[in-house]
Amino acid sequence: MSNREQAKSLINFIMIIGMKNKQKATSLTTGEMGILGCLQVHDGLKPKELIEYTGCSSAHIAKSIRNLSAKGYITRNITPLDKRSAVISLTEQGRNYINNIYTNAIDMTEKLLDRLGEKDSSDLVRIIGTISAFNSKGGSSND
Repeated sequence: MSNREQAKSLINFIMIIGMKNKQKATSLTTGEMGILGCLQVHDGLKPKELIEYTGCSSAHIAKSIRNLSAKGYITRNITPLDKRSAVISLTEQGRNYINNIYTNAIDMTEKLLDRLGEKDSSDLVRIIGTISAFNSKGGSSND
């Protein structure tokens, strides 16, 4: 099978896995999950920083912030020095929610790695690490 055909198969598998896991894991949008994930690592971000981290548009971030705030997962705190600016933080409910999602993801991944066995698990982690490094260096189809 050519690399092109393997790439198509891989993308199809990733899409199918992603759709199934999203349906099981959460009722939030991918963007909302991205915001909660960012805040789990870097709590207290401005909307502009969330745009940079997630790659979402400002309109999408604004809508997601409203939705997450209405669900009680985040708070918007106006900054004292600039009343036009807000800092977004996780509430305890939001922190518990994203920690639960993370724990479930770890559990599912552990089961997958157990099923793959030690060698295939190590290979998978190594390969994904290589892909991550390639992407973090701005890899493109021209590289």
